[in-house]
Amino acid sequence: MHQRLKKNTSQSATETPKASSETNSANSGSSNRANQSEATKNQDAKTDVTTSASQRGREIGEKNREYGQKLSDPNLSNADRQKIIQEKKNYNRSHH
Repeated sequence: MHQRLKKNTSQSATETPKASSETNSANSGSSNRANQSEATKNQDAKTDVTTSASQRGREIGEKNREYGQKLSDPNLSNADRQKIIQEKKNYNRSHH
């Protein structure tokens, strides 16, 4: 009788981890889906911010290239050159 009890105990001990590992797998599956969903939302938010910042940087760069083209004109008077430089400074101060 003692051997039979010991045998049953070892069988239930090996069966229990299987049952709990199956439960953990099921729980981790739903938990993983929730984490993935949250990660996707966070990534979308980061992408929106990055895209917005990148767009803003491109706009500023484009405007600065326009100022550079104006300043490269050899026929500009000193007064006009200083006026363009001041415009560029003001633009960059207000857009950075």
